Amino acid sequence: SLTCQECQMIIHVDKCQEQVTKVCPDTTNKSQQNGDLGNPRSDPPPPPKGIQEIVRRQVSKGRNRYVDDGFDLDLSYITERIIAMSFPASGVESAYRNSLKDVAKMLKTRHEENYLIFNLSERSYDITRFNNQVLDFGWPDHLAPSLERLSIVCKSMKSWLDSDPQHVVVVHCKGGKG
Repeated sequence: SLTCQECQMIIHVDKCQEQVTKVCPDTTNKSQQNGDLGNPRSDPPPPPKGIQEIVRRQVSKGRNRYVDDGFDLDLSYITERIIAMSFPASGVESAYRNSLKDVAKMLKTRHEENYLIFNLSERSYDITRFNNQVLDFGWPDHLAPSLERLSIVCKSMKSWLDSDPQHVVVVHCKGGKG
């Protein structure tokens, strides 16, 4: 794969090389080009501090990360009010996934109680860390939900966002931000 020299976007050499250039044509607003509107970082992330950060960055496979306020999370602001993240893990799994504790701390720091997490995985976790502000809509990983279930999720998100201009939604599946 190739990486853009400016925005660090990774492309597949065999599939996409003809469709992109090595340097993005306009890098004046890198965060918006990367689809990361709410991430306050505009410069490259600092080098990893330890083995845990190295492993987490490898697992996130070049996706945008939230690196600010002492956090380094596999999490992106899609808009200022919609956040996508990888699964919040605990125990040994938190060594290579987002730590549930770190995600809870970041959300509380940035959004106080104004967030609602949409768990689209079949896995559960300690929702008390998020003040029980988690809705489980799980379906099997790598499979599409029924249109009825997808509609329910979208309507629930819209309802939460419409109820207060400070509200944000956080969505995750099991594997990542896909």
